[in-house]
Amino acid sequence: MVRLFFVVLLCGLGSGCALQQEHKAFVIAFGSCNKQYEENVLWKDVLKNDPDVWVWDGDNIYSSDDGDMEQMKRDYEQQLQVKDYVTLTNSVTVMGTWDDHDYGWNDGGAEFAKKKESKELLLDFLKVPEDDERRSREGVYYARLFRTGQGSVKVIMLDTRYFRTALTKATDGKKRYQPNPYGEGTILGEAQWNWLKKELETSE
Repeated sequence: MVRLFFVVLLCGLGSGCALQQEHKAFVIAFGSCNKQYEENVLWKDVLKNDPDVWVWDGDNIYSSDDGDMEQMKRDYEQQLQVKDYVTLTNSVTVMGTWDDHDYGWNDGGAEFAKKKESKELLLDFLKVPEDDERRSREGVYYARLFRTGQGSVKVIMLDTRYFRTALTKATDGKKRYQPNPYGEGTILGEAQWNWLKKELETSE
């Protein structure tokens, strides 16, 4: 099955700023499909590139697919014991969304019964403050604006799990799922779509 995630980058450069070589490049590093139980060997290479931001694109850990939140908590804690990853998180901004293996249900969507508990574990892993808007609303979508010497960069993280219509299993045995009837179903949900529209309209 093709994995689907969204990270939107909007960059606004001031007149002539792109040519000013004295400004350090603003570096965004990103990754996904991280198996926390295997040796994490790439963090040293990430650190060598001196990023300003690290973006988790989903499957940040590989955890239980049966909704076991205690196991998921242990899996996140295991990742937080990786020395080079801890070094990274202490020096850069960490952002993230999720996919199914860190959501708690294989190919799961809005139907997942423990999505609220899973959301809190993800936000804890990302060290999201208790007063952040994601703590009090549905889903994990959000945006952050970074101002640099060359202009501004807005990173928009979308949530393609929490609101997504449940998939329909195929019956012909040749594929796992069948398409929904045209015009039915959603990936982002109405609230997230409206939020995204506003974020794009108000971006610099």
